Amino acid sequence: MTAMEHKTGSCKMSSVRKFRLWLWAGAALGLVLVVTAAFACLTYGWDKPLLGPHAFRQTQTAISSYYMVRHPEMFLRYITPVLGKPWEIPMEVPYYQWLVARWHTLTGMPLDAAGRFVSVFFLLACLWPITLLMRALGTPWAGVWVSWCLILSSPLYLFWSNAFLIESTGLFLVLGMTAFLTRALRHQSPWDAAVAFLFGLLAITCKATTWAIAAGASLLLIFYLIGRENLLSAVRNPLASLRGPKLRLWMVALLCAVSLALCFIVGKMWLDFADKIKSKNIFARELIIANSENQKRWNYGTLEQKLDPATWQGIGRHIASQLTPEAPLVGSIFLPAVLMISLVFARGRRLVPLIFLAVFAAGPLVFTNLYFEHSYYWMANGVWLLLAAGDVAGRLLSFPKVPLGGDKKNVASVWLARSAVTLTVVLTLILSGFAQWRRIYFPILQNLPSQASLAKAFIEPAQKTVLPGRTLLVLGHDWNPAILYYAERKGIAFPTAPWIPFPCRQLDEALGRFEEAEELGGVLVGGTFLNTEFRQAVEAFLAQIGAAPPPVQTPFGLLFRVQSGRDKTRF
Repeated sequence: MTAMEHKTGSCKMSSVRKFRLWLWAGAALGLVLVVTAAFACLTYGWDKPLLGPHAFRQTQTAISSYYMVRHPEMFLRYITPVLGKPWEIPMEVPYYQWLVARWHTLTGMPLDAAGRFVSVFFLLACLWPITLLMRALGTPWAGVWVSWCLILSSPLYLFWSNAFLIESTGLFLVLGMTAFLTRALRHQSPWDAAVAFLFGLLAITCKATTWAIAAGASLLLIFYLIGRENLLSAVRNPLASLRGPKLRLWMVALLCAVSLALCFIVGKMWLDFADKIKSKNIFARELIIANSENQKRWNYGTLEQKLDPATWQGIGRHIASQLTPEAPLVGSIFLPAVLMISLVFARGRRLVPLIFLAVFAAGPLVFTNLYFEHSYYWMANGVWLLLAAGDVAGRLLSFPKVPLGGDKKNVASVWLARSAVTLTVVLTLILSGFAQWRRIYFPILQNLPSQASLAKAFIEPAQKTVLPGRTLLVLGHDWNPAILYYAERKGIAFPTAPWIPFPCRQLDEALGRFEEAEELGGVLVGGTFLNTEFRQAVEAFLAQIGAAPPPVQTPFGLLFRVQSGRDKTRF
């Protein structure tokens, strides 16, 4: 090498060092800006009621927290009083609902806002197990930074973490399980495996479908790490794999696999316990028994649905609007296209992002109907797509090792160009994510009514019509708990199902279960029950139970007062 070439190479490496310093300084500033913008999005609308998308599920969760506030001793046998007596219809162990109730009691924060606070808290807490997981898999710190930024700018996590839902709590628990299982294998640590087991127990009883996705990720990562560390030596010399550190690795791997199996058994025990309780409720046993054929069809979908192109078009819309925000000129295909191209050029192991992508795809492939019907279900698997992008970006941003005798100047030039392109792509994704939230989800939150207007239009007239202690029957809104939650009344939200006509034997029996002090005090008729198809049946029913005209007009429909008299609840 001539003196001139040596000087040029030294200048190039000096430029690289300066660029790396500016890169880290810019990364720190960028993360501060992303966190600030995310905080503004995540806290917007906390003063609004839970009447946005999937208000059904939000208020179902909130009404359980409401009664946990009034009965602090309540936990496993918690109540969700929307389908008549008995009021207990447990679906998950209510860690989230209990924490919301306690936070509300401790701080005095309004219950709706307390639910959103706890949900946001667990989203931010997810960054800890994400960091542990990615570092255990060898992802550079640059990849961790990209993953944080992509999650905190994702419309999916910005919107649904700002909701009264258990999703971010379940996500935190499953990420903790996966992270500590991975650490257990990397460090051959039984203690990390034990921590993973505790996370797994909490996770499967909190949100079984979210646990199932993460359990698949954990199994794939166990096979990956065992294969990387042990497979070749085991094939060449089987006895060598059963001695010393390699034996310890196999034992820890077995411990991890057993912990997943035990979690599954505990989850099954919880579902059986919850089903036993729900089966005592007339409507719950028709709708939400976990082991019933109806519930299995609802969770997994049918073969016809899985083969229907319209199903995957709907799923594609969920992905495009929530996870792959539209970038200028290229639209929502930007992230998938860039990820696939980057995988070709990324240095080092490519199996980790491919595992993450497989886990992401497993959600809609297995739980097809849930992912088709519910936008918020994508919180369980969307993170794996973003982690795949973060891992690839981290490897592209890392300065490669220069082989002995290699051309440092050429390596530095390639790295500078590659880093500039990668950072441009990441910045585009971050800005597009916030822009997507601003375009689609900000108007939804902005247009929600205020708590004061809801109180004047519905809560006050409902509480005057249905006296404390009396129950409320809701017709025409399926079994949506929103009306009962904001009326602060127990009751029956009559479920809409082809095999449950109106009126029906189940409703007659459910009304007959009320004590004298809690007998029907009002009927709200709205939605489909206001049309001509149901009008005659509704009028006859109202006359039979002694509903007193004129009704009160509310945003949810017509509210009728019911005169006292137990004999009138039979028809």
